[in-house]
Amino acid sequence: MVVGWLTVVISARAQLNWTGTASTDWFTASNWSPGIVPTPALTVNINSGATPFAPLVSGTSAASSTLSLGTNVG
Repeated sequence: MVVGWLTVVISARAQLNWTGTASTDWFTASNWSPGIVPTPALTVNINSGATPFAPLVSGTSAASSTLSLGTNVG
């Protein structure tokens, strides 16, 4: 018996915004709005000075299609 399904569809033009509310970890979904870790198909926006924690990327597997940095991006 299937009770329900949840399908999340993200377009290739979807944008993620760094909120940095949980930690500095790039790979923590709760640091991003809408709550998913970036993939190579997504645009990433990181505003300067607007978050509790700045992002820290350790390793080589962080990805996005576009990375925008600065004030009032996204």
